Amino acid sequence: MLSDVDYISAVSGGSFPAMHYGMNRERSFETFPQEFLKVDVNAYIYGMVLMPWNWEWLINPLYGTNDYMAGVYDRLMFRGATYGD
Repeated sequence: MLSDVDYISAVSGGSFPAMHYGMNRERSFETFPQEFLKVDVNAYIYGMVLMPWNWEWLINPLYGTNDYMAGVYDRLMFRGATYGD
């Protein structure tokens, strides 16, 4: 039945599994847990606050904590993918 899905709408945390499925289709059921669900994302958040080399968000008005986390999610799961992908 999933092969008939043309569009997925999601908000907030549901956006992660929706995007992962959109990019990987059936393979998503195998890879999503280790690529995202079982990753300690809190460690990245703590690292953003506690590690001085991650403090660009403190001094650069054009870079914020959301930019940092976007980079984390890109490394963990999206790997440079765009909406076109």
